[in-house]
Amino acid sequence: DTPLEERLTVLKAIEKKIKKENLKHLKVIRGKLINTEEELLNFYDKRLKEGHEGIMVKQLDGIYEYKRSLNWLKIKPSESIDIKIIDVVEGDGKYKDSLGAFVCILPNREKVQVGSGLKDAERTSYWKEKDKLIGQMIEVKYQEWTDNKQSIRFPVFLRFRPDK
Repeated sequence: DTPLEERLTVLKAIEKKIKKENLKHLKVIRGKLINTEEELLNFYDKRLKEGHEGIMVKQLDGIYEYKRSLNWLKIKPSESIDIKIIDVVEGDGKYKDSLGAFVCILPNREKVQVGSGLKDAERTSYWKEKDKLIGQMIEVKYQEWTDNKQSIRFPVFLRFRPDK
């Protein structure tokens, strides 16, 4: 329940101990205080050019939460693509009797399953109408194409595209 600013003080003490005891398997990653949106965007662009996946933005007065939170935001590039649903897969475990994933076809004719980005209520409702989903277009956000350009990494459902 301690704000980040106070936790950083503790981290500095830990960092001194790491150096003093020559613990080479531990490393403290430095942050940067950002004051403006322009500074943030410049920092983000620089990190991407250095080959980093993205950045984490943290509120100085934010407490650590064991869940997704506005106190810690991950910023990384993404693209989107409109793809056609060719099948649906039932979920398992918590998602039994509801939609597990859309099976879609990419422009290169490869199949990809899209299961992230769906709320529990949507999964249940879509599963009841599963036959009507085949042939519909959806917009999917993804991080990048795989190295072999066969599929997309981390596909996330955004919305249906009835206009396509």
